[in-house]
Amino acid sequence: MVDPDMKAKQSKQTKPAEAHKAELLHSNPAIAGLMADMGNKAERESAERDAWLKDNKPPYVYGMSEYELLRHEGIGIQRSTYNALKSDLFFQPKHKTTWRDYAVEVAARKAYEGLSDLQYLVWANSWKEQSALASIADIATDATRTLSELSRQAVERVRPIAQHRFFWPFLKASKERFGDEHKRIVKEIQLGDAAPFSKDALARIRENNIPVKMAMTSLCRLENCRKTPSWFALYQKTEWERLARNLKPFSADTWHEWFEVAWQAVLADYDGHPERDTELREKGQYRAEHTFTHAIGAQKKTISRTRETNIRDGIKEKLKGAIKRLATSKESNK
Repeated sequence: MVDPDMKAKQSKQTKPAEAHKAELLHSNPAIAGLMADMGNKAERESAERDAWLKDNKPPYVYGMSEYELLRHEGIGIQRSTYNALKSDLFFQPKHKTTWRDYAVEVAARKAYEGLSDLQYLVWANSWKEQSALASIADIATDATRTLSELSRQAVERVRPIAQHRFFWPFLKASKERFGDEHKRIVKEIQLGDAAPFSKDALARIRENNIPVKMAMTSLCRLENCRKTPSWFALYQKTEWERLARNLKPFSADTWHEWFEVAWQAVLADYDGHPERDTELREKGQYRAEHTFTHAIGAQKKTISRTRETNIRDGIKEKLKGAIKRLATSKESNK
């Protein structure tokens, strides 16, 4: 049974609070106007989104399989793109765009998600492990074959992309003459010619210098993100990719900002634990027994840390030194 006195007390407490809120809005037109604008903007964006989805809804074609749809004026791709955008609650179409403006990003996101699932199945010792591994090999082979064909038939399309990359896939066979002519392709696509570091630095790097190789790869990845069209940012998958878009050109003055983003990329690649990789672990091993001293006022306090954390810090320091070295090499070769 509800106490009448308690109910009356709660009513008295609620009414003044509501009255105070209404009074505050009434007495402060700026707040009231801001709230109204926010509400109007949300309604307007929702209406624009609904209208865009209606205009870009794929037509229904009776009796066609998904395979046939993919080859029927792109209806299959339109349907896939439309469904992905419709289910994305945060999607807000840009002005004067159609589903075609988002088709590449949606397809890439789905491909990465599928590849990520396969990689998990491989490393998780799933009963499907061999099947997942074979699928990765098949996907990599098909994708590489497409790039190889384009490198032969439309090198001008491939070159602007390859120039900003450090690595490029090639098809190799047990008999070398049956694989790609990788030396010729590297030259024609100008692989790495627009890398953010000096190409002269490559001649001075030992082949087994893992930190510098990792640094070069990371810098090329960041440079590629910087050169990506702004509309692609909608489906960039990680925080480091978004941060990379705002980096200034790589130099002796900006290398530290590049390093911070590169380290985030490394952590994302290894699920936060690059020390679990055999090669990288070896490079960070020198800090395994390191103790961290933290200054508090005039006192210093030694803090014990785990070996894994210390090894990860060692990898981080190696990457930092390598990126700084590449920035210095670039400046000295100007």
